[in-house]
Amino acid sequence: MNRSSASSIADASRGCSALIVRGDDGLDELSIGAPTRVWVVTGKTVVRETVVDAADLGLPRCALEDLRGGDAAFNAEVVRQTLAGRRGPVRDAVLLNAAAAIAAYDGLDGDLTGALARGLERATRAVGGVPSCFRR
Repeated sequence: MNRSSASSIADASRGCSALIVRGDDGLDELSIGAPTRVWVVTGKTVVRETVVDAADLGLPRCALEDLRGGDAAFNAEVVRQTLAGRRGPVRDAVLLNAAAAIAAYDGLDGDLTGALARGLERATRAVGGVPSCFRR
């Protein structure tokens, strides 16, 4: 998605609490590889466009290659390992994007970085409590 499309999607999302995102590295999610442009939508207006840098939340940068998937079996194993607690770029990306979903659900009236930090804490606890069936 290009930047213009992201802005249009944000306009169309009015009436919701939403974050429309586009990583400067081209990802259509909050990126841990580069800053991410975020359009914050609350109620009937696009409140603001801002930039989120995962490094400001304590997440290290990674290369896009660190996030690249593979075939279904490979991707399933990555999911199992991530849910079993394996640390690394995939887990960081999952937690950051879960944090954004939590922040959007809770409402986006205040400081986005603070909301993401709180969401990140909650997401980290949730992944830590995943059932043992994912652990081998």
